[in-house]
Amino acid sequence: MKILVINRPNAFSQRGGDSELMEKITQSLVCRGVVVDFDLEQSKDPAAYDLCHIYNFATPEISERAARRCHERGVPYVVTTLYEDRPVFFNQMHYCSEALFSWVESGGDIEAWNDNMESLAAVSPAPRWENSWTAHYAAALLVTGDQEKRALVNDYGQTGKIHSFHMGSSYTRTGEGGRLFSDKFGVENYVLLVGRLETRKNQLMLLKALEDSELPVVLAAGGFTYQPEYENMCRRFPRRGQTIITGRLDEAMLHSAYEGATVHALPSWYELPGIVSLEAARCGAAVVVSDHGTARDYFGADAWYCQPGNADSIRSAVYAAYYSPRSESLAARVSSYTWESAAEETLAIYQMVITDSRKSASSKSTRPGHDITSISQESARALEAVARISLAGENGESVGRNEAKALSLCDAGDELARDGQYIEAERAYREAQTYDSRCHRAVRGRAVVCMLTSRNEEAEQLFRLLLEFDATDAKSLAGLATTLLYLDKTEEAYYFLTRAANVEKRDPSVLLHLTNAAYALGRYEELADFLGNLISADPLNGNLFYSLAGCHLQMGELSGFQESINQLVLLEGNTVRVQELKSAWAKREEKGTAGRTKDHLDLPQQAATGNPISTIESLKMSGDFEKAAKLATDSLSESSIASGLRDNLHCLAGESLGRLGLLAEALEHFRAVSPQGEFGARALTGAGAVESAASNWPSANAYFQEALQLNGNSDNALAGLGMCSAAAGNPEAAWDYYLKSLEINPENLRALYGVIELGYRFQRFEDVEKTLRNYLSCHPADVSILYSLAGCLYAQEEYHDALQEIRKVILLKPDYEIAVELKGKIEQKIAVCVTKSCG
Repeated sequence: MKILVINRPNAFSQRGGDSELMEKITQSLVCRGVVVDFDLEQSKDPAAYDLCHIYNFATPEISERAARRCHERGVPYVVTTLYEDRPVFFNQMHYCSEALFSWVESGGDIEAWNDNMESLAAVSPAPRWENSWTAHYAAALLVTGDQEKRALVNDYGQTGKIHSFHMGSSYTRTGEGGRLFSDKFGVENYVLLVGRLETRKNQLMLLKALEDSELPVVLAAGGFTYQPEYENMCRRFPRRGQTIITGRLDEAMLHSAYEGATVHALPSWYELPGIVSLEAARCGAAVVVSDHGTARDYFGADAWYCQPGNADSIRSAVYAAYYSPRSESLAARVSSYTWESAAEETLAIYQMVITDSRKSASSKSTRPGHDITSISQESARALEAVARISLAGENGESVGRNEAKALSLCDAGDELARDGQYIEAERAYREAQTYDSRCHRAVRGRAVVCMLTSRNEEAEQLFRLLLEFDATDAKSLAGLATTLLYLDKTEEAYYFLTRAANVEKRDPSVLLHLTNAAYALGRYEELADFLGNLISADPLNGNLFYSLAGCHLQMGELSGFQESINQLVLLEGNTVRVQELKSAWAKREEKGTAGRTKDHLDLPQQAATGNPISTIESLKMSGDFEKAAKLATDSLSESSIASGLRDNLHCLAGESLGRLGLLAEALEHFRAVSPQGEFGARALTGAGAVESAASNWPSANAYFQEALQLNGNSDNALAGLGMCSAAAGNPEAAWDYYLKSLEINPENLRALYGVIELGYRFQRFEDVEKTLRNYLSCHPADVSILYSLAGCLYAQEEYHDALQEIRKVILLKPDYEIAVELKGKIEQKIAVCVTKSCG
């Protein structure tokens, strides 16, 4: 067995719990004869391995990139998710940290502290990590306990593929009794916390909880922190008892610290379950742990639990643990949680996945049918919804034999549906209902299959049935609304989408459909009022402000648009979608249709002695290249400008002049930039673009090559080399360059259009589809790209999926003639297929 292990690039240089878990399990696997390679830079070919093991849902982009590489190469992958329920703790954690900082700085303002703690409950929850694609295509998701599983099921619905394993630890009691540590630091019978000094580990709240206590507190901090200001606050925190903060302890000294501790207290904001708590327990210390995470799966009733945002809760738990009689039950309980046992559980999951993968490959080679990669993104999201029904038994409840049989059949139905075997899937769901007539999941599965096979009237009835079971289920509301949109019942769809959005305010797909339906009905003011109500309940939701800005854009209301944009910038910064909205308003101004009281969008003004860069960038984004070029060249005439700023201004001037068609002037600016400076690669890429526009392909190629040498991740240089290769009659090389560019930046339109053009020439429609979907994940309402995706699916004879996408185009732009024409062709093909199947 040959396994490729993938994690974040700094997993070894900036170690965390995921590093130790990955390392310890790998060591044990190697001892069992498994061949394991690490790939932290994602440079190895997954196809050379039986299975890939990805670590960490806390780095979504890194994990998804690895998952897509595995999927493209046809290699199964599993993920140790280490998934944290961010809405439960993340924003609350930072709020408490700021309150603790204020407490120290103010010298202990009790009134302010009490006010802050009373306001904690009102803190808006953070959004979850977005790992939907990685979760959907994983062969297995490995979790450390039930609470992690519940969070995954709630966010991604992947019930059938979630497998639990137990975290391990290496320490055992030696009988040394902590003498080595006590002799060095002069402390006994102390409260210990082993962990890097940082907000997450919550050392400040532990010190606050024990500020009036005589108990000595030892913070074994590891000698390094990402938050030096947090460490400073810990050292400054005033308390009655002794506080000792150690540097990094060697293995023997750490072992002694565990054995000498009366209590190990880790009131962390989230732990899965906390390796240091396991180590302390195995060394005989009483353990205080946070109730956020999977600690209860390991410590049961033998630990003391606390709420990390409540100093009183932490104090009570520490005192109870400290003064209770010593018990051997905790050490006995955790003694079986070793890295060897964790590796055995992991190896069993490997074997299961590899066996299933080989069986699946064998069956697919003997029959025709859809591969999962041909299922549209909309369909994949719908399939994920199948598993989101609340089921008996998922929360530890017992289920009868009939219910268990029904759930088993639903699992089978899900697999068949994912594999494109819709008839067999529906048969499995119907059979599940014979065992449990009220099995919501079976009804949901049938509804989704009906949607996928364009039986929208049946899907409508099934979704309505689900709403009889639970009228507030957001997924059923959204599913019904989507079906109604397909049936051209836009008015009714809008009603159900408003209900869905009220229930699930953070679902961007619901907001997108709601906005589209409101646009189709012309209900801009009503939509604006509705979004305003949602914002009052969820003021940190950028998607709501984005939708509201678009609504004001449609109405031409400048003040509302400006206010929404400002709020969105505060939440997200000057992101691509903010720039797109500003550009859309500028185009509206050009047509003379914007603004009831003011005819232009305010742009940031250049300060008298300030930096003009942001103003020029804003002018560029709004399409005013003439003003941008003038401001850039005027700024360059000032002698006091620093060299780095000068190079940036030359780039901005060259880019703006290039868009105006003034190629010779643009090239002069790009050539004025130092190639070895910060903006060297950008200038060389700009020069290459200018030469490309003039069809000077050899010169353009040289510029792009030089830019790529300076910056190997320049997507624009790679796209430019693709253009040069195509012009030189080497389309295969062009294809490779375009794909490399899109791997770095899926939004690079130059590369995307190159892939579309060559993909049709080479008949590589699956690759084209993938790049289009990647772009649409960032710009879901881009009509031209949606149209291209519909055409790509049509070329692959995926007519039902093509029809879904072209309907989105027409919903967004009803007068788009070529889309209406393509819709007619798709419907004709579907009619022919139906006639043949009936004949």
